[in-house]
Amino acid sequence: MNLPLPDGLAGWLSLAIDGGALEHVFNFHQAAFNISQLLKILGHLTSITCATNFLGHGFYPFCGELLYQVFSAENGCEVESLLLTEVNSAGA
Repeated sequence: MNLPLPDGLAGWLSLAIDGGALEHVFNFHQAAFNISQLLKILGHLTSITCATNFLGHGFYPFCGELLYQVFSAENGCEVESLLLTEVNSAGA
């Protein structure tokens, strides 16, 4: 995900599920672009990731605003919903 997609993969998926990988990819911008290119028109991305203040996990602490900006209409995307939940130090 750190490198550009190989030829022939654009528009390959109708659904991509990120179960917590994006914050572990060094080149986040390339990875986000790759995901947007992998998806067919009207495709969907479901991403489960840590947000700000979850220190020591992955390369980046994301915030909701970043995800709205990266997956914005200007980048050919639309955020249908963004859900945030708080997790305490015990994981609950």
